[in-house]
Amino acid sequence: MLVGCSDDDTPTYLASVRVSQSFVTLPESGGTCDIEVTAKDSWTITDVAGWLTVAPAQGEAGTYTVTFSADKAYGLMTDTIFINCGGQRQDIYVFQEAKNVVKPHGETPADPFTVAEAIAKCEQLGATTDGVTYYGKGKISSISEVSTSYGNATFKISDDGTDAKALTCYRSFYLENTKFTSENQIKVGDEVIMTGKLVNYGGSTPEFSGSVYIYSLNGKTK
Repeated sequence: MLVGCSDDDTPTYLASVRVSQSFVTLPESGGTCDIEVTAKDSWTITDVAGWLTVAPAQGEAGTYTVTFSADKAYGLMTDTIFINCGGQRQDIYVFQEAKNVVKPHGETPADPFTVAEAIAKCEQLGATTDGVTYYGKGKISSISEVSTSYGNATFKISDDGTDAKALTCYRSFYLENTKFTSENQIKVGDEVIMTGKLVNYGGSTPEFSGSVYIYSLNGKTK
């Protein structure tokens, strides 16, 4: 087992790409973790957060050692990167956490952003996420889609329950980061605490996007 890597080293297999593990945990002090990627076709790695380095990020058919690395952590850092190969996508979940650190406002479920504060953070960050996991509290103001096929939902939240100053929650998972199984699991007016990365998509659409899920729904976390 490689130092800093996840204890869960069960291989994950798809038809076109295989990885030695799909969870990567990096040490608080900074460091690296290697996984093995075996591809039957050319492949690329996408959606890598700014705090994380992944190399190589592309290749041809064959077996590769892919190295994940990060500097010292000052809070909980998470990312989901995608290995794209032969029309299939393998998700790799990356975690790095600094313990006994007092996190700033908006970075814990006990002290979440208001929607207005989350929107301001999106506008500050621009079109690129900073890799920090944020929390934001609001009311569902409209629902674009709940996909039971993909297990995710896209909806808006706001402080007052209207779409006037709303934040998009893009392809969010349900409570405990599980997939949606029914369109009736959420409704307009529900009070939620969301968690995920913040970004101002396209420079004009503030949203939770990347590792997004409902942390609490009407006060319940499960």
